[in-house]
Amino acid sequence: MSDVGRLVDILNQPSVTQFLSTKIPSPYTREDAMWWVQEGSKEGFIRAVEYDGELVGCIGVNPGNFEYERAGEVGYWLCSSHWRKGLIGGLGVYGPKPHRGPFIHIDTRGIKAR
Repeated sequence: MSDVGRLVDILNQPSVTQFLSTKIPSPYTREDAMWWVQEGSKEGFIRAVEYDGELVGCIGVNPGNFEYERAGEVGYWLCSSHWRKGLIGGLGVYGPKPHRGPFIHIDTRGIKAR
C-alpha cells in the first residue's frame, strides 16, 4: 500500500496520462490506486518500475489471443520527472534480450522492475 500516494500523484499528471488508455480514471483517486494495488495489478504480467527505491512507473504485457497468442501488447507509463533517462529502454522494452527474458533487472542506476 506504500505506492498508493505515489500512484495518485503520477497518474494525475496530464503529461503522463494524455496518451494512456481511457481505462485509467481521471482524476485518479486514492480509491483507484488502492484497487490497482490490491486487484488490478494482479492480472496479466505487470510490474512496478522503481528508481532509487521509489515508484516511478509501471510496465506490463497483455497476452494476445487467437492468432496473436504468441505475441503480447506492451504498455507502460513513467513519471515525467524520469523521462529521457533511459529507464524504459533499460527494462528491455525496445530490445529484449532473449536469454534474460522480456524484462531485465538493472541495478547500476538504481532501476528495477518489481
